[in-house]
Amino acid sequence: MKLVVDANIVFSSLLRSDSIVGDVFFNSHPPLDLYAPELLREEIADHRAKLLKLSKRSSHTMLELEMLSLSRITFLNEGLISTVNWAKARDMMTGLDADDENYVALAIHLGIPLWTGDKKLLLGLRRKKFGLLVSTAEIPDMIRKAQ
Repeated sequence: MKLVVDANIVFSSLLRSDSIVGDVFFNSHPPLDLYAPELLREEIADHRAKLLKLSKRSSHTMLELEMLSLSRITFLNEGLISTVNWAKARDMMTGLDADDENYVALAIHLGIPLWTGDKKLLLGLRRKKFGLLVSTAEIPDMIRKAQ
């Protein structure tokens, strides 16, 4: 199953690898095909110190988890996304957090769902009838159906 993941999901998997997000992210069978815009690398770097503090793990353990997380994701350059798809994403993101526009644009570009744990984003996009969206609670059923 192919999904675009946002920073919320990756941060959750780093902070609580034993949670449902972490379990699905690291242990799903068959493994998920995860995609993200290059922006995600910057977001992880920008929040690395905060993630380390919140995790209460050693820096070595967090670095290993970060490397493992990044190895599970195929990163795509946002420059590959057409102006038409950027416009669709911008329209969807009106009134929502503009920082998430790259993830929505990539989901539209690839034609696959965006997996997010961001409740405001989830509710906002659902209100706008954005169909390429999945919550963590929906993932286990999707995996079962895909098997």
